[in-house]
Amino acid sequence: MTQDTKLTLTAASGLLISLISLPSVVGPLICMLVWKEDSVVESFARARINTQISWLIWLFLAGLSCFVLVGFVVLPVLIIMWLVCSIIDIVRAAAGDTSFRFPLTIDFLK
Repeated sequence: MTQDTKLTLTAASGLLISLISLPSVVGPLICMLVWKEDSVVESFARARINTQISWLIWLFLAGLSCFVLVGFVVLPVLIIMWLVCSIIDIVRAAAGDTSFRFPLTIDFLK
């Protein structure tokens, strides 16, 4: 399997795993553990884990803000932003570019 394929699968894993109702962190975590011998893929997967944890926090906070009616505007915007950024990340990873950084990402793992 080529490195570009591994990067593409790692980028797509967060989106695909969330479609089957698992936390989106699970996909990049599996990719990081499976392809740990490839340092580029491992660092890319680590960045995607940071991204997915950050976005889960932001979406949770937006969901909580629905109680004060602000979340009904913020939550759909965040979901659309996450989907668009995920698609951009998948396309760029397929080309071998690992420099894309999601907005609102907090670095938990170094």
